[in-house]
Amino acid sequence: MRGPECKCSCASSPRWSPFWKRAGHGLIAAARTLLAVSALVILCGCCAAGSGANLTIPPPPVLTSLRPLTLDGTEGAWMDWRDAGTLDAWLESVGATP
Repeated sequence: MRGPECKCSCASSPRWSPFWKRAGHGLIAAARTLLAVSALVILCGCCAAGSGANLTIPPPPVLTSLRPLTLDGTEGAWMDWRDAGTLDAWLESVGATP
């Protein structure tokens, strides 16, 4: 004598099987990407914190002569020589090279 008949659920039926396989692969790929990105963020934070270097950036200078300028259709900015020197000194202090 046989037991009661077993009906297949929608999730285990052959026509739904490729859908669940694709969905599973997508979730696994997303989880791997999230894990890699979070590991890189944590690693960068640990390296920066453990380097012992002073990571504070001084506040940017106030450039009072800075004005917008359009010359021959090209937009740009203008500043006097004092503000240019102040900006250059600030860039040197933060270690930026032009």
